[in-house]
Amino acid sequence: MTATKVCSVCQEDKARSAFSPDGRRRDGLYSACRSCRASTQREARQQQDNRTRQGLHFKSRYGITIQDYDRMFAEQDGKCAACGDTPQHRLHVDHDHDTGAVRGLLCAFCNKGLGCFQDDPNRLLGAAAYLMAQRDVLKEATCPE
Repeated sequence: MTATKVCSVCQEDKARSAFSPDGRRRDGLYSACRSCRASTQREARQQQDNRTRQGLHFKSRYGITIQDYDRMFAEQDGKCAACGDTPQHRLHVDHDHDTGAVRGLLCAFCNKGLGCFQDDPNRLLGAAAYLMAQRDVLKEATCPE
């Protein structure tokens, strides 16, 4: 066996170590060298539609299709399911971390907030009660009757 191989893409004669292993080929190596394969794969990823990539992300991460996301988006009128705001950027898929079930679409702030409160309603209610109490305390301190 020779110590070099010609790349099928750049046509350069390169050391066999410049080629990734491929058990399906007779010589056990890919026909294109590592750098040419990386360039080809990079170009393919760049050409891939962003929406397709997003759809693949939704499917692999949450088990939903891009059509499911679009349906939820339309059902929520493009608004966050928690606060009702219409964000400038996309809505995030909210899911139960224990079951993986998708709950709805949230703005970045609400999605981050639920995560920080570990999806615990009691923590959220406690924080809301704290904020309300502090608002009353500050109001009394700044506006004496």
